[in-house]
Amino acid sequence: MEVNIFYFFPKIQIVYGYVATDYGNRNINLVKAYIDKYYNSGYYLDTGFDIDGIFLDEMSADGASISYYQEIQEYIEAKNSTAKIIGNMGISPIDEITIQEDVNVADTLVTFENTGEVYRNEYTAPS
Repeated sequence: MEVNIFYFFPKIQIVYGYVATDYGNRNINLVKAYIDKYYNSGYYLDTGFDIDGIFLDEMSADGASISYYQEIQEYIEAKNSTAKIIGNMGISPIDEITIQEDVNVADTLVTFENTGEVYRNEYTAPS
């Protein structure tokens, strides 16, 4: 049975497609295939919703895969030049250079996954 999520959540205004990247190790053609699914109008059961952007999960935080993410960014922008990209590293980038590189491929970076209390007491900014 297929469920129309927009029936249950009719006030949804922003929609992001979720794509796991396995920290830059997932085959880029598979990543692109998932991105294509989100930009296929039939994917959301003809709800009329457009995708506002892509949420790239498991994004590498070490900078070694930056060309991988640049290619994904260009692919997303070719689909929709106004698409927003959220990159989820779940941890802080290792240094300032990596932060700058990652900011160039994502509009928003998720750099912490835990509670506010843990963030306040244990977070360490990159050097």
